[in-house]
Amino acid sequence: MQYITSRGCHGRCRFCVMSHLFKGSLLLKPKNQIISELQSLLQSYEINAIYFSDDNTFASDSEAIDICNIINGLTNGQGIPWRCSTRIDTLSRLSADTYSKLVDSGYKGVVVGIESGVDRVLELMGKRI
Repeated sequence: MQYITSRGCHGRCRFCVMSHLFKGSLLLKPKNQIISELQSLLQSYEINAIYFSDDNTFASDSEAIDICNIINGLTNGQGIPWRCSTRIDTLSRLSADTYSKLVDSGYKGVVVGIESGVDRVLELMGKRI
């Protein structure tokens, strides 16, 4: 199942429409709305995995842990396989504790945008990484 918890991105990449539309902001649904919607979906359908198809699912340890806590709360601590998208620089800043919580909640993978491995090109794009 695909599910969206937020829109936008904290990055300000020059080429990205989301950067211009949301002005570098990540707009999250209220936590109680996420819980209610996911709970309803999990109870109503035979869901065996979730793909959070947000532009940027989380931007910090606390946002990643919130998702883990929601998933674990809705699955009685069992977790469910899930994947998401986020920025590579966000992943590089996550703590070991956060990675452990991600795995415990069923986290199976992440999609990241790797636009270039050349620093000059990244600078031109405004990647700030």
